[in-house]
Amino acid sequence: MNILLREMKANRKALIIWSLCMILFVLMGMQKYEGLVGSGANTADFTKMIDSMPKVIQTMWGISSLDITSPIGYYGILFPFLLLMAGIHSSMLGANIISKEERDKTIEFLMTKPVSRNTIITSKIMASLTNIVVFNIVTFVTTIIFLSSYTTDSILIKITLATIGMFFVQLLFMVIGIGMATMSKNYKKSGSTTVFILISCYFLSLIIDMTGKLDMLNFLTPFKYFDAKNFLVTDKLNVGYIVLSITIIIAILIPAYRKYNKRDFNF
Repeated sequence: MNILLREMKANRKALIIWSLCMILFVLMGMQKYEGLVGSGANTADFTKMIDSMPKVIQTMWGISSLDITSPIGYYGILFPFLLLMAGIHSSMLGANIISKEERDKTIEFLMTKPVSRNTIITSKIMASLTNIVVFNIVTFVTTIIFLSSYTTDSILIKITLATIGMFFVQLLFMVIGIGMATMSKNYKKSGSTTVFILISCYFLSLIIDMTGKLDMLNFLTPFKYFDAKNFLVTDKLNVGYIVLSITIIIAILIPAYRKYNKRDFNF
């Protein structure tokens, strides 16, 4: 418990900063929506302008199959960017919470405590998980409040699905970060490598959308597991991708525990 509280305190400032960034991003995004659509502009002309954009641009902005003249549709084009921000936060959190002991030269002090290595890594994982839960609660409440001011339609189910999807993506990249930190011999590279994996997955999702012929590669990028273009229309998440996410998380955590127990730390 002491390790958990210690990690929560150590990551408190970063959690507040990232949460504020998400609040500001959603706020500015919906203000942009008000400027584009809520000013009384001709919706048909606006839609025609969107349709005339190159497919690459439509894909990058996520507007190829969403009605961005509606608040929830516009939120759908913001969601991939929210997902990217959330993924970066969780990947850095997962990698740093393991490697920072070696970076700050506090690992020797930690190892002298009367606790097992399993207890240490479990406490760090629980601290990371708690950070992610708080982050998601803040994002969920913020989104509900801001979107509700632009529509009288029920948005609770759709935003709940979006939050669940974001949570799983964060878990995946958090665990990848933890896995890289425990398995990499150079603790300095774990964070950058994890972020590189995340950015690669993001661009792969864009390539899949742009080509329209690479759907068989969806399983390679978590950004396609919880695609706003799908769950905002169907009001349900793909159970298969949820199962795949859980499987990947377990498949990474098991060797991460084993490696952490055998790791020779740089004191």
